[in-house]
Amino acid sequence: MGTSTITLTHVQRTFALVAVYLVVSLSLAKPVSAQNPCQVADNGSGTVSLPPAGCQYLSPSEVHMIIAGLPPGTTIELSPIHKTFINAAAGAGGTLGGDIETFDSTLEFGMIGTGALSGFSRLLQIPVAVETHTAPRLPNDPIQSFDTEIFRISGELFGDPDFCTLRVTAGAGNALPSPGRTTLVQLPSGDFNVDSFFDISYQIEFVGCPGSVLEGFAGTTSDTIKMRTGEPVLPTCTVIDNGSGTVDLPPPGCGYVSPSDLHLMIDGLPPGTEIRVSPVHKGFFVNAQGPGGNLGGEFEQFDSQLEMAMQGTGVLAGFQRLISLPLAGESHIGPRTPGDPVQTFPNDMFQQQGQIFGDPDFAQLQVSAGTSLGLPSGGQTTLARLPSGEFQVDSFFDISYQIDFVGAPGSALDGFAGSTQGTARMQAANIEQPGACCVEFGCLEEVTEQCFAIGGQPQGSGSTCGGIIFRGLPGGSICTPPPTTTSTTTSTTTSTTTTTTTSTTTSTTTGPTTTTTLPSSCNCGDPVMPGGAFLRAVTSTDALFTLQAGVGAQVCAACTCDVNNSGAVNATDALIVLQSAVGQPVVLNCPVL
Repeated sequence: MGTSTITLTHVQRTFALVAVYLVVSLSLAKPVSAQNPCQVADNGSGTVSLPPAGCQYLSPSEVHMIIAGLPPGTTIELSPIHKTFINAAAGAGGTLGGDIETFDSTLEFGMIGTGALSGFSRLLQIPVAVETHTAPRLPNDPIQSFDTEIFRISGELFGDPDFCTLRVTAGAGNALPSPGRTTLVQLPSGDFNVDSFFDISYQIEFVGCPGSVLEGFAGTTSDTIKMRTGEPVLPTCTVIDNGSGTVDLPPPGCGYVSPSDLHLMIDGLPPGTEIRVSPVHKGFFVNAQGPGGNLGGEFEQFDSQLEMAMQGTGVLAGFQRLISLPLAGESHIGPRTPGDPVQTFPNDMFQQQGQIFGDPDFAQLQVSAGTSLGLPSGGQTTLARLPSGEFQVDSFFDISYQIDFVGAPGSALDGFAGSTQGTARMQAANIEQPGACCVEFGCLEEVTEQCFAIGGQPQGSGSTCGGIIFRGLPGGSICTPPPTTTSTTTSTTTSTTTTTTTSTTTSTTTGPTTTTTLPSSCNCGDPVMPGGAFLRAVTSTDALFTLQAGVGAQVCAACTCDVNNSGAVNATDALIVLQSAVGQPVVLNCPVL
C-alpha cells in the first residue's frame, strides 16, 4: 500500500479551564475518569519550575489517531500520557516573551485497533525531546496565570516488531501550533496547584513491519488533541460573620479573579494582534451601602483596584504590562436570610468604571462594565457557614466589559486606538495573604483588624491597623476595613514654642442598615475621606465628587475641590484629583481659607 496523508479538523480548541479527570486502564481501554492532581513545591522564587515535576499530562476525552494508510473503517486509537520529565533546562526568551524550557520525556501510548485491526493492542513508550515557551508571570503572586506554547516535540521508536517507523512530531516550531495556558495557585502549605493544558497539533508517521499485522500499511495522520495536567482550584474565600448572621459584601480580604477567561483588546489593533488581559479585581473599600438596588435586596458602592496583567500577540508580541486601574463601582444583591447556614441570592455588577491618563503606553485607558451601562453583568453568591462560624463565600459575576484605549505617542501602541467588548466570569477567591500592613507612618490603635499584604509579601513592620486602606504607600499595603466601626481621630503637632491642634472629623450617618460617608471640608483633593484625618486617601471617588461639584450636583468648598487654585471648581480639578489618585506626580494646590 502507498503512503497517504490526512488532516482532521473536528476537534475545536478551547481555552476554558475545566475540571479534569482521567486514568488509562491497564487493559488499554479508552480513558475513564479519575483525579489527576498536580501540586508542586515553590522553587524558592515564588513560583514553580516547569514542566511540573512529578506530574503528567493526560487527555481526558480524546485520543491520538492513526487513520491514513489503513483500510476504510479501520483506525488505531492511541490513549496518551506525557510523563517523566528529565534533563530540564530553562532560560529567558521564546515566542511569548517569557521563558524557554527544554527537556526530555516519555510519551506513552495505549494502542487499540478497530475495524480490520480489531484485537490489535499495544502499550508503547516513545522517548521525546521537547521545547516549551511560557509568557511572563509574576512570582510571589498567589495566582499566576499565563499563556504557554509547545514549540517542539519530536520522538521516534526504533526496532519495534510492529512498527518499522513510528514517528511523532508536534509544536509551533514544526508548523503544528500547540498553544495552551497554565494557572498556578498557591495553597496554604506554600506549594502551588498547577492547572495546565495544551491544544497539541500533532503528526504521526508510521510504516508497518514485515510479518506483523501492520505489514503493508503506512501513512501520516495529523490532528489536534487537548492534553492537561492538574485540576482547577482557587483559594477559598472565607469571611467572618458581621454580627448579624451573614457577611459584608464585597467580601473583605477577598478579590475576584478570572482563571478561565481573559479580557481582550482587539478593536483598533492590526489583524491577528490582540492584547490579552488577566484581570484581578481587589482592594474593595465600601463607601455606602443599604437596602435597594435592582434585585430588591441591597446596594453597595465601593472603590477598588483592577490589576491588569497584559500580554501582546501578533505585531505586539513581547508587549507586557502590569497596570493597576482604580475603579468606582456599584453592585446589587437579592434578598437573603441572615442566620441561615446557607444563603444563596443573585447579584449584579450594576456599574463599574475606571480610567488612567498619561501612561507611557496608554494616552487613555478606560474600563467600563455593568448593567446600568448596557453591559449586563449578573451572577450569584452562596454563603455557607463553616464549623468555625465563618462563612465560605462562593460568588461570581459574568462581567460584560468594554475596554477603550488610545496608544501613547512614542510607545508600542502609538497610532492604535479602539473599543472592545467581551464577557468574562470573575470568581471570588482569597487572593491576599496574611501579613503585616502597618507602614512607617504608624498604625491607629483604636481598632485591631487582620491585615494583608500584596503578593503574599508582608509590608512594613506592624501587625495591626485601623481598618483603613493605605493608598499609594510603599508596597501598596491594604488593611481590611472593620465591618461596623467608625472612628474620629485628632492629630496634634507640637513645637517648643507653639502648639497647634487641628481636628478633622469624618462624619458618618448611621441608620438601621445604611452607612453613608459625608464629605469633610478643607482637605485638599479629598472631599470624601474613607481613610479619616490620620491618613487621607485621594481616590477615584474624590475625583467623581469633584466633577459633580463642578457641574453643580454636589457642594464642595474651594479649599477642598479647587485643586489648581483657579478660583472655580470644574472638570480640570476633577482630572487633577484623578491623576493624584493613581499616583501621578501632580500638585494639589487649594486656596487657604
